[in-house]
Amino acid sequence: MRESSRRRKQNVFDISDLNTRRRDWRHFIRWAKQRLNARSVFFLICAITLLVYSIVVVKEKIRRALRWVDPPPLYERYHRAELALPQHDTEHAFSQGQKYLWVNNHVSALGWGNYLEDLIMNAQIAYISGRAFVFDNYTWNRDNTEYSEYSGKLIPSQIPLSALISGPLVGGPFTAGDRTPLAVHKLYFDKICPNPTIIDTTPVRETINDENASALTILNTWVDFLRSIADPCVEISRYSSRIFDY
Repeated sequence: MRESSRRRKQNVFDISDLNTRRRDWRHFIRWAKQRLNARSVFFLICAITLLVYSIVVVKEKIRRALRWVDPPPLYERYHRAELALPQHDTEHAFSQGQKYLWVNNHVSALGWGNYLEDLIMNAQIAYISGRAFVFDNYTWNRDNTEYSEYSGKLIPSQIPLSALISGPLVGGPFTAGDRTPLAVHKLYFDKICPNPTIIDTTPVRETINDENASALTILNTWVDFLRSIADPCVEISRYSSRIFDY
């Protein structure tokens, strides 16, 4: 009986033992291990995991909410100025034999360098073929949203092109004596050309029949092709391959 009582006493942790044993924490740890079972450890781990997860989720929600406190600009003033260009005259859209080229499969969701390269080459085709180039916004996302997310930050889904460049590519004048029709905005093109001739690039690429064709060969092939089309309104299909591969 005394032996049994002595064993029970050994399994009971007395806080006074900390003083008598000079706060021997190893004794406390041994006692804790004896009292903790697998279920207790499991619930403790679950509680800690839930706490950490809650902190992460709340922090992310706060971060996302704060992004809308001061979102990046949308450059509305530039957009309004583009739409107010003098060549956007619907009554005289074809009065001087103007023809238009809208390259609907221009690059998007790529950096500015890629976009500018594509822009210049497409505009060159329009210029040499005698058509007004139809320009669009610098586009990251074509889903008509105002903002997109990039690397965890808000960015404008589209930026008016004139906020980045100026000159003939965005409707500015050519040199004196150049009678090539001035570039127009895509929204103006939609008004004056509700039913354009839509071109798939594949048949034209097949006429070149050379995967290593130079940019000049591609350019001249497209110029000849566009000059053969009587319709003043031509659109390159959005869902066809691009004219130039980079």
